[in-house]
Amino acid sequence: MDTFLDQVAGQLHGRFGDRISDCCLVVPTRRAAVFMRAALARAYRKTIWAPDILAIQDFIRQCSGSQFPEQLPLLLLLHACSQQQTGKAEPFERFYPWGEMLLRDFDEIDKYCVPAAELYRNVRELKEVDAFFARSGESADSEAVRRFWETLRGRAGGEHALKTRFLQIWETLYEVYAGFRSTLEAQGQAYDGMAYRQLADRLEDGRTRLPWAHIALIGFNALSTAEERIFEQLLARQQATVFWDVDRAYFTPPGESGRTTAHLAGEEPGKFIRSYHSKRWAPKGYDSRLIMHDLAAAPKSLYLTGAPLLTGQAQYAGSLLAGLRHPQERAAVVLADEQMLFPLLDALPDEIGAVNVTMGFPLRQTHAFHLVMSFLRLLRNLRPGPGGPECLYRDVLDLAGNPYLRAHHPEAADRIRQAVVGGNLVFVGRRVLEPLAATPLLRQLLLPPPVDLAQPDLRQLAAHCQALFGLLLQDAASQAEAGLETEFAFHLYTAFSQLQDTLLRHAPAISLLSFTQLVREAIQRVKMPFEGEPLVGVQVMGFLETRLLDFDTVIIAGANEGNLPDTSSGNSFIPYHLRKGFGLPTFEEKDAIYAYHFYRLLQRASTVHLIYNTVVSERGGAREVSRFIEQIRHFFRGHSQIRIIEQTVTPPAPAVGRSAVRAPQQAGVRRILLDRFSGPDPSRFFSASALNSYLRCPLQFYFQYVARIREQEEVEAVIAPNTLGTIVHYTMEACYMPYLGAVLRPADFDAIIGRLDTLLGEAFARANRQADTLAAGRNLLLSNVIRRICIQLLRNDAQLCTKEPFSVEAVESRAWTRTLEAAGQTFRIGGAVDRIDRIAGSGMIRIIDYKTGRVSLSEQQELDADTSFDKQQKEVLQGLLYAWLHQAQAPGQPVQVGYYVARELRKGIQYLSPDGSLGGQALERFEVRLREILERIWSEDFTQVADPAACAVCAYNRICNRA
Repeated sequence: MDTFLDQVAGQLHGRFGDRISDCCLVVPTRRAAVFMRAALARAYRKTIWAPDILAIQDFIRQCSGSQFPEQLPLLLLLHACSQQQTGKAEPFERFYPWGEMLLRDFDEIDKYCVPAAELYRNVRELKEVDAFFARSGESADSEAVRRFWETLRGRAGGEHALKTRFLQIWETLYEVYAGFRSTLEAQGQAYDGMAYRQLADRLEDGRTRLPWAHIALIGFNALSTAEERIFEQLLARQQATVFWDVDRAYFTPPGESGRTTAHLAGEEPGKFIRSYHSKRWAPKGYDSRLIMHDLAAAPKSLYLTGAPLLTGQAQYAGSLLAGLRHPQERAAVVLADEQMLFPLLDALPDEIGAVNVTMGFPLRQTHAFHLVMSFLRLLRNLRPGPGGPECLYRDVLDLAGNPYLRAHHPEAADRIRQAVVGGNLVFVGRRVLEPLAATPLLRQLLLPPPVDLAQPDLRQLAAHCQALFGLLLQDAASQAEAGLETEFAFHLYTAFSQLQDTLLRHAPAISLLSFTQLVREAIQRVKMPFEGEPLVGVQVMGFLETRLLDFDTVIIAGANEGNLPDTSSGNSFIPYHLRKGFGLPTFEEKDAIYAYHFYRLLQRASTVHLIYNTVVSERGGAREVSRFIEQIRHFFRGHSQIRIIEQTVTPPAPAVGRSAVRAPQQAGVRRILLDRFSGPDPSRFFSASALNSYLRCPLQFYFQYVARIREQEEVEAVIAPNTLGTIVHYTMEACYMPYLGAVLRPADFDAIIGRLDTLLGEAFARANRQADTLAAGRNLLLSNVIRRICIQLLRNDAQLCTKEPFSVEAVESRAWTRTLEAAGQTFRIGGAVDRIDRIAGSGMIRIIDYKTGRVSLSEQQELDADTSFDKQQKEVLQGLLYAWLHQAQAPGQPVQVGYYVARELRKGIQYLSPDGSLGGQALERFEVRLREILERIWSEDFTQVADPAACAVCAYNRICNRA
C-alpha cells in the first residue's frame, strides 16, 4: 500500500536528494514523526544524514528560544498575577479549577491571535466594542458579539447574581492576562499559545530567520490563526512546501469541474483545506501541494457492526484480529472510547503476536493510586488529640480495605479493621494505631506527623510523603510476581518527586488542602506508557493518534455519537457567542476536524470495521450510533466499488436470570439445625428473633442461622436505631440493679433519676460510644432523646408504684429455656426477658419488654395460619413465647406480658392480652402453633418470601436478587 507519507517521502527524495538533511519536516504529532522517518528510509534505501523531523509543537518551541514550564508552575504564577491584579487573596485550592480554565483560554487567545483587550472589554464600554467592530467591518459574527453584551448588560441585576458575578470577574481578566504574559516574558518563559503568536509576529516583522534551507509542512488540516500566519510567511519566502492529504470523496481539486466520485462524504471534511489551499495559497502561486486520493477507485468493504456494551465490542474486535490475513503492521484498532482499552487487551487473541499500544495506562486506575488518595484524605481529616493527631475512622478503614494492602498485608489489614470496628472508634489515636502498624509501609500510612491544617510545614509533609512513595516502591518490588505493581509504584514515585521539587521552589507556603489537591491532580494525570515498537505489530491507538497514518485494515470500536465525534469540551470562561465573534474554535470546527480525520482514515484502507454499542441508555450508557455511520449509509449506499455490510453480533455469554432463590432441605442442613438448636450447648436455642426471621422469610432464616452469613460490622459515627435501643436497655438495667427484690417506693425513683446522667455515661461506654462524639450534631440530639426516654420510663414506673407497689425481680435475666418435641426431634426454645416484676398485692408476674422501634399491637393472641411477615405477629409471637417459657418455670402461675413503647410512653404499659394475663388455653394453642413452625423448619425447603416489598430492608436482598 502506497501511504500518504510514502508519497511525500518520494517527492522529497526526487526534489532534494541527499540535501534532505538541510530541510526540516514538520508534522502534526510526534507519532507521525516516527512514521515519517520510516517512510524516508523506505524512499532512500541507503544511509543518509536525516533531516530534522518535528511535531508542530516541538517546531514552535525550538524556534521560540523560550523555556516552557509545566502546568503547575504556570498555575502558581497565574495565581500570583491574579491576586496582584485583583487585590484579592484567594486560596490556591479555590483558584486551581478556574485557573486551569484561564490557562486554556489564554492559550487559545494567543494561538488564534485574538485581540485580548477587545475580547475582555468591560461591558460598560460597549460603545468602544461597537467602534472596534465598526473598524473591522460589520458581519454576522460582530452582530453576535453585540447581542451577547446587550443581553448580559440588560439582565444583570439582583435577580441574576450569577451574571453579575460573571461581569465582576470579566472586568479583571485582561489585566490578569497582560500581567501574566509580561511576567513570563521577563523570565524568558512562555506557554505554547504565547510562543505561536510570538513566532508569527517575528516572522511578519522580519525579525526571525529560521535555520533550515527548506521546511516541509506535512499533513495538516485545521490550523490556528498563528499557524496560518507562520505557514503563509514561510510560503511567501519560498522557504516552505505544504503537503495536503485529501480525497476526491470530499475535495474537488481547483480547476476540475463535475463531481465524478467527489462528495461521497459531503463538504465538511474538506472545509479547512479548501479555505487554505484553494482560496488563498494556490491562487498566489505558493508551493501548496495536494496528495490526491480516491477512496472509491478501488474495492472497499465497510462493516457496520453493532455489539452490546464495551465487552461485546472488545470481544468482536479480538475475533477480527485473530482472522487477519495480511501482516499485522498494516492493521490498527482505533478506540473512539478510551474506556475500551482494558476490555480490548483482555480480548486480544494469543496468536496475534506483537501489539503496540499507544495509549498509556492511567495511574488513577491502580490500587496504589487509591491507597495514596486514602492517605491524603486521612491527612486532611486529622484532628488534634491528647496523644497526638487522631484519624477519622473511615479514613483508616479505607486504608485497611484497599486491595493493595488486602493482597500484600491481609493479616495487618484485618487487625486494623477489627480494632476500629470492634471498639466503634470514630476517632482513632496513635495509642490504638501504633501496635497495628506492623510494617514500615503501614507506619508511614497510619502515623503521619503532626500537621498544622492551615499552614503545614511543607518540607516535613513532603518528606513524609516522599518516604511513603519510596516504601511503596520497595514493598511492591519485594512481592513475588509484582512486576506491574512495581512499575505503578515507580511512576507514582517519579510523579511525586517532580511535584515536590516544583512546590518547594515555587510554593513553599500552601495549605494542606492545596497540597493534597495538587498531589491528586499531578498523579491522576500520569499515564504509564506501554513498552512497544511503534512500527511493529498491530497498532492499538486513540482516534486522534491516527493522524497521517494509513492501514489496510482499520477496526474502529466505540463508534457511537459522543465518542465519534467526541462531543466533550473543556470548560471555558469565554461564552459561545464571544468565541464565535472573535474567531475562536467552537463545536462546529471540532466536528469538521473529526470528520476530516475519520474519512482520511478510511481513504487507503481496504477493510474497515465500525463497531458500535447497541445498548443505548438514557442514563450514562452509550448514545445513538455515530453520525459518520449514518453518513456512510447515506453517501456510500449503492456505490459500485464500496460494499457496505451491516450486522449485529452477540458474543456468547452465560444466561443470567432473576429466578427465585431457594435452599433445599437436606441432610447437611438438618445436622446444622440439630447442632445449633438441639446440641449440648444450653446457650443455643430457637429465640423469638429466629422464629420471627423464619416467619418473615424462610430464606433469610437460612442465611442467618444455617449458613451463618453475617453482615459486615461498621463503625457507627451516628447512633443507629438498634444502638439507641441497646443503650436504653443498658441504662434501665443499671437503674434497677441495686433494688432487685425490694418493693419500690416513690422516693427510690427520685434517687434513680438523680443518678441518671452517671448511669447514662456508663451505658454509652458499655455500648462503645466515645464520649467526645456525643457532644454535637445528631448524636447530641439522640443522646437527649435517650435521656428523655429513660426519664419517662422511670416516671411511668413511679406512677405504677403509687397505685400498685411492685418489686423488680430480674433485669436482662439469664435466658429461660424449654424443650419441645417436633418432627421426631427435641429442640430447645429460649429467650432473655428485659425485666420481670412481681406485683406486691397479688403476686402476679409481669414481664416487661422495652421497645424503641415501631410497634403495632393488636388483641390477636395467636399466630395466623398465614406465615408471611406481619408487623403485628412479631410482638405477639415474642410475648406468647415469654409467657410459655415462664409457664415451665412456674406452672399454673398467671403472668402478664406488657410493652413499654418508646414512641407511646404516655400510654404506659401496653399489655398483650385484653385482660392482662396469659395462660391456659392461649398458651396451649401457641405451643401447637410453635410445633408446626419447627416441623416446617425441619422438613421444607427454605424459599423466598412471596412479597418483594418485605425485602427492602433485608441484609441479604443482594444475595437473593431482590435488591
